[in-house]
Amino acid sequence: MIKPTLLLTLLLASLASAEMIDFEKHIYDQEQMFKNIDDVVGLPDLRFAFRVTNWFITGIERGLYNDTSLIINSDCFGDQLATKINEIKFIVDTNPFGEPINNGMPVLSLVYQIYYMLTTKCGMLTCMNDFMMFCWYRGCQPIQVWEHIEAKFLYVLRNINDAAIVWYTRVPESYESDDDIETWVTLAETTGQAAAHIFIDLTGFFPITKEMEQEW
Repeated sequence: MIKPTLLLTLLLASLASAEMIDFEKHIYDQEQMFKNIDDVVGLPDLRFAFRVTNWFITGIERGLYNDTSLIINSDCFGDQLATKINEIKFIVDTNPFGEPINNGMPVLSLVYQIYYMLTTKCGMLTCMNDFMMFCWYRGCQPIQVWEHIEAKFLYVLRNINDAAIVWYTRVPESYESDDDIETWVTLAETTGQAAAHIFIDLTGFFPITKEMEQEW
């Protein structure tokens, strides 16, 4: 029977004689492969749409927390996301890695990066956690939600009507000028706040502070 020390010696000898990969000369960098790819999704339009989305989410969080100074991370639906969407579309259209299985991991990596952006950069997990905390301390049973709807139904209609009027009267025909872009941003932020107010009317939501937790 071969002793363990002899086996270890043979293993080390075989590794020493093998040709090892020099990772200093063979860097695996997929980003290098995508630096000069074509625009297959319409990046200017997509970046504008994402900027408007960023301000819509900003409006939602401002409304939920009653804080008009709140600004969400610029990486939330930022230019980097538009680039990642373009890269995913490029992979699907051109099959750059040959076999479909070889395309799987790059696509999975990009999809996870988008998921990470949504949950961490946009504050969605924080908002969801705050709502769950509210439901724990104040309850979100269907009968409670129905009672809020009955009590706040007219307020909800008013908020919807106000948002509709703003969109009907102020939507620019383009987004080519700085003034048009600023109008779009204001519309998105205002609509986000209106959506947050409707949500509050329907659920009665308010953030639970540490002081409230200690008192209860």
